[in-house]
Amino acid sequence: MWYHSLNGFPGILCDRNGYLTFNNEKNYQNHSQLQHGSTLHVESGISSIAGYVLFSSSEKQKLGI
Repeated sequence: MWYHSLNGFPGILCDRNGYLTFNNEKNYQNHSQLQHGSTLHVESGISSIAGYVLFSSSEKQKLGI
């Protein structure tokens, strides 16, 4: 799974079902499941990472998903 790299913190990575928050750049850069390059790659998607939060029904409705 490919994502845009975060440029500011706190930062959030999102997918269709939820999100993952990084409070600071150090945690983001040093996370073992993130593969940094010209884009960000997460082998099993961000939903496989501890701390991933599913969107609630009302959040999905607001987002139109």
